[in-house]
Amino acid sequence: MMIGSLLFRFLMIVKIDRIYVTVGFWTAIAAPPPNGEIISYMILYTAPPGGNLFTPLPTTRVNGVPFTTAMPQQSMTFGSLEGIGLQFPKGTRLMVVGMMEITGDGTTGKARSYYMYFTGGIGLTIIEGV
Repeated sequence: MMIGSLLFRFLMIVKIDRIYVTVGFWTAIAAPPPNGEIISYMILYTAPPGGNLFTPLPTTRVNGVPFTTAMPQQSMTFGSLEGIGLQFPKGTRLMVVGMMEITGDGTTGKARSYYMYFTGGIGLTIIEGV
């Protein structure tokens, strides 16, 4: 389930070094399904310069700490990923997407909705200026 996204376009060659995420839940959430967990995460998608077809980069997925029990109102979870080292050419479009995954018995084909917010950051190095 996609929660939201943020889009960037770099006018220089950049290297992504690290990503971090903080996820907060506005309301209390009942326990996940039996044998399951609620995992919030951020992942990067890229599109080539001038393109609009975005592809996920699985090695950039940053999980928050999974919840396996009920969560009180305003619970927070955090995650980070260091040493990514992916380099992107000038004009590459980069989208940061916040998502959520719910696992457990009886979750197949069932929709769930949680009110949450994501914040995070990307540490990058400029390889070559404009």
